[in-house]
Amino acid sequence: MAKAKAITEAGSASTSATTKKVSRVIVSKAQRLAIVRAEANDLNKEAEALRAELLKVAGTATTLIHNNLVVVSIAERSARRFDEAEFAKAYPELYEAFMVVKTSQVVNVPKQD
Repeated sequence: MAKAKAITEAGSASTSATTKKVSRVIVSKAQRLAIVRAEANDLNKEAEALRAELLKVAGTATTLIHNNLVVVSIAERSARRFDEAEFAKAYPELYEAFMVVKTSQVVNVPKQD
């Protein structure tokens, strides 16, 4: 619980309209969020490495089989996308006229020793 205490003590130094003291349950949830984000990042990296390996093994094949069962099927997919950067270069005034500011909340969990 040393990590939880460090977070709690850092928050108790000053209390204002933008700072709020929280319980150990919330501290635990913040720590869990940091762990889940790190695990998700690791899993995404692993998924991309596995995908690349399977594509390499497949070569030009579109189906990988084992014991007459399809293990992997590969298909190409095309999608139309709006090229925002090129539009901004071609029509800068129009691009600016349609720009909007959207606000979102970002939850940052400081790393603990």
